Amino acid sequence: MTDTHKGNLRRHLRELADQMTDEQVAEKSLVACDLLCKTPEFAQAKVVMFFLSLSHEVETEQAIWKAFDSGKAVLVPKVDWTARKMMAVKLSGTDAELIKEPIGQLRSPKEIDPVEASTIDLVVVPGLGFDKSGNRLGLGGGFYDRYLSGKDFRGIKCGLAFEEQVVEEIPVADHDQEIDMLVTNSEVRRFNHQ
Repeated sequence: MTDTHKGNLRRHLRELADQMTDEQVAEKSLVACDLLCKTPEFAQAKVVMFFLSLSHEVETEQAIWKAFDSGKAVLVPKVDWTARKMMAVKLSGTDAELIKEPIGQLRSPKEIDPVEASTIDLVVVPGLGFDKSGNRLGLGGGFYDRYLSGKDFRGIKCGLAFEEQVVEEIPVADHDQEIDMLVTNSEVRRFNHQ
């Protein structure tokens, strides 16, 4: 039941994302990134992991530039497709050479410089949808859930999305990782998971 519900929700959220114009995506992304960069969590973080945006996601470039300007270490995900796992690698700068991954539209740095999960203060997490309790609906590969549940990761998990991606409730499974906060182009939400 949960998988069917998740599949239907993914379709619905993809359709919503497809209705946004490039101008709307750019404008809302700037607002969301600005809100993220004004949070104390971002200000205090020395090491931040971002996602490199896909077409339906908040464009993270603005926040990445801000992080570099603030002297933070910037990391991005690199997927090992054979092992079905993700690692954090250092982004050398805003002009770092990126290559296309063999699957989907994913990009990653050409130069691989892996970084331990234990050093990350804040990870900015993508998702197709988020709910008002801090649950996340990803693309279905489970890469972020596996990475964030690792024993070495102790940072803050922050979703970054358009307000249109926020729904009342997302069906969850045992392996799904909750986020600590969610930033959209409308507001910053924080979740207190006990």
